[in-house]
Amino acid sequence: MKIYLGSAIYRQLHAGTHTSLVLLEKLCAQRGIEFEEWLVVGDALVDRARNIAASTFLRSDSDVLLTIDSVISFRPEDAIRICEEAMDKGIVGGLYMTR
Repeated sequence: MKIYLGSAIYRQLHAGTHTSLVLLEKLCAQRGIEFEEWLVVGDALVDRARNIAASTFLRSDSDVLLTIDSVISFRPEDAIRICEEAMDKGIVGGLYMTR
């Protein structure tokens, strides 16, 4: 499996998100999972930035597109599990609570 991380970042990447991404890349390396990161930075229109990320994914040789908002901390194990499920089911989403 090859994971393509394509996320939109307008102004800054939250410290918790950065830590989660670093840990995800390390865990992928440990498990022999290929990982490619491509971030769309500075585009104020989030929909357009996500479309750009999706378009570059479609031109890549990756198997799964993973998008994570720039203010979300996550467990790397959960991200990999979602990607593995997407390999079987096609489309998988993870939800999070906000105020």
